[in-house]
Amino acid sequence: MAARQGAWMTEDRHGNDQQRAGDLRRLADLFELAGTYFLAGPSEAVDRLLADEEWVASLVGAGLLEKDPGGKAATPDEHAREFEALLRIPDRERAVPPQEAAHVPKPDEPERTPVLVCRSLYERAGYEAAPYADLPADHVGHQLRFLAALMRKEADCLERGDDAAAANVRGWVVGFAGDHTSWWETFGAKLAERAATRPLRVMAALVGRLGSVPDPA
Repeated sequence: MAARQGAWMTEDRHGNDQQRAGDLRRLADLFELAGTYFLAGPSEAVDRLLADEEWVASLVGAGLLEKDPGGKAATPDEHAREFEALLRIPDRERAVPPQEAAHVPKPDEPERTPVLVCRSLYERAGYEAAPYADLPADHVGHQLRFLAALMRKEADCLERGDDAAAANVRGWVVGFAGDHTSWWETFGAKLAERAATRPLRVMAALVGRLGSVPDPA
């Protein structure tokens, strides 16, 4: 994939519905990739992708990474061990919890906790949390996958020429991103700072930027 914006989005950001749908599907694939990574952990396919310097350069070229995040090359086992240590083991000295509630002020109303609010939104929108339903609804992985699902739904609407339905879904995308992704930047920065391996640094830097790019149109 070439290191340029066109690798992810059309040159005309205000192009026709088919172009915008294509942009949304490419972004949705990236959100899905990141979401599944943070929920399921590293995989052989993801390790291959993260080792592809052209792919990382394409993210920088598209503005989806601010810069190359650096980090030392790692074997799949080293990557998996660091992922486990930073994201799954509750070590107060080192861990970076991947849940919104750990990074935002506690709400005054108990029913407004991020877990409950996200769960309610997922149910209303028909988001399928499986096979990761055992993880909290405010987990960054669920939030990423939820936005991916919404973007695909919006793309479907655009492709069939239903602008009103597309605008309705866009409202969901913008609303959810505005309410629930501001913490991703802090989360990504903390994770990148504590990570030593290049694969984890790339994913940390990526999630730190994705909260500001759910709207390619």
